[in-house]
Amino acid sequence: MRRKGLNNMMRVCVNDNQKMVFTVSGVVALEFKDRARTQPYKLWHADLYECGKCGCQILADFGQVPYLEEFEPNFYEKLNELKNKGKKIIEFY
Repeated sequence: MRRKGLNNMMRVCVNDNQKMVFTVSGVVALEFKDRARTQPYKLWHADLYECGKCGCQILADFGQVPYLEEFEPNFYEKLNELKNKGKKIIEFY
């Protein structure tokens, strides 16, 4: 369910000049320390938006803090658990 009142910012696709449409709430986003994406760093919850015309997608409405960071004892265990469950994880640096 979309979180009401948290963020009323408009998202617009610059390719098609259309508002982006809210698609999925609570997507798992994995932040890496490096561009090569070899050092996992933080796990976030975010929302996915998509352009209805070209299909371009963005992540937005991240939580104020990550829900898990790499220095926490169960970080890699939780990450592997999410992957083994087939949960879609969007990676970024």
